[in-house]
Amino acid sequence: MKKIFLYAGEVVLNNGSYTFEMTGTIKGDKMVGQTKVQEPSGTIIYKLEATRK
Repeated sequence: MKKIFLYAGEVVLNNGSYTFEMTGTIKGDKMVGQTKVQEPSGTIIYKLEATRK
């Protein structure tokens, strides 16, 4: 069975903050998705892959 996830938050630093959103799917021991980061210069998207050990 495939499960969908969404995790959103905000990172606060001394010089400001930025929001992020992680989305993807989990099936068995594997997680696949992306992390979208909103920075002052624009939105950056990172590939997200993980395997449970």
